[in-house]
Amino acid sequence: MLLSLVSLWEITIKHSLGRGDMPISAVQALAWAEESGFDWLPLAPGHIFCLEDLPPHHRDPFDRLLIAQAISEDLTLLSADAVFSSYAAQLQAAGC
Repeated sequence: MLLSLVSLWEITIKHSLGRGDMPISAVQALAWAEESGFDWLPLAPGHIFCLEDLPPHHRDPFDRLLIAQAISEDLTLLSADAVFSSYAAQLQAAGC
């Protein structure tokens, strides 16, 4: 299983802003991911280039990067966000 560094970046920003929806820090998230056996998916130039071809169904830049990574790497993306299904990425819906 892979966890995108984009997700760690988003956790860092949300947690540093003191948002109630991100109670853990990036350090805590990193420890959890490594203990859980996740490997890291880095951000690569091909992922950025894929953004140019994405239709504007979603405005969140982190989510768009995750979608671009999934499409570029032919990976299944796990998300509870219904907008993700508007893209050509393989999607596994996650329950809330």
